[in-house]
Amino acid sequence: MTLVGGVGMSLQKVRCFTKFYLHQTFLNRINLVFTLLFPIIWTLYQGLSHRSQSFSPERLITAIVPLVAYIIAATALDGVTLATIATRDDGFLKSYFFVSGSRWPMFSANVLVQTVLVVLENIIYTLFSMALYQTFSLRLLLAVILLTIVAFPLISLFFNWILLLPFQQNSLSALGTSLLIGLLMLYGIDSSNPLLSMLIALNPYQFIANTLRILLGDISLQRSAVELIIIAIYAIIGVISYQHFNLQNRGRA
Repeated sequence: MTLVGGVGMSLQKVRCFTKFYLHQTFLNRINLVFTLLFPIIWTLYQGLSHRSQSFSPERLITAIVPLVAYIIAATALDGVTLATIATRDDGFLKSYFFVSGSRWPMFSANVLVQTVLVVLENIIYTLFSMALYQTFSLRLLLAVILLTIVAFPLISLFFNWILLLPFQQNSLSALGTSLLIGLLMLYGIDSSNPLLSMLIALNPYQFIANTLRILLGDISLQRSAVELIIIAIYAIIGVISYQHFNLQNRGRA
């Protein structure tokens, strides 16, 4: 088989799985509402509390970044990681693997579908925030869109380590919620300890915030170096985890 033929076949597999995950996403479209509900309610509360204050684009960025990051992380966790566990526990994942001959077309298709979804989510949330704070910035909106397209696949890949945990989907729901809230609480913490600083930098919320700053032109050698290191770590952890997680549910708790 030629290289072109192999690539074409892989793309065809991704396209087939994309239809499946697109259908699943429409069936679970209530997740879109729940993912946006917390950021919108929190932003509405904050916006009404500071209604009398003027908001510059820079201040708007500071206000919305943690919740833009939450939307990306929540969609990656629910739409990709937990969805993968659900299809594994239902026995579909192993069947799809036998059909496609590889586990990666399934992952790629789901990430593609969820990327489109999370871009729409962040557009809605960003426009809502701009309207609430009466501060519109096309540059920020475009940066958020690009940020989502760049960061979401990497976050989804990084969360693959959760697939190695000895739990079924119903047991992971509480873990997922705790993880999202815990990461949000750890966002923005500073430390002089190099090891702790690196662990903080691994926080997807922090990674997303740094990426947005870079996209908005706040580029430094240190920030860029940390960004590249985090991307490499995310990719290595994600690929190894997904490649080694069990495609068959063995009745784990």
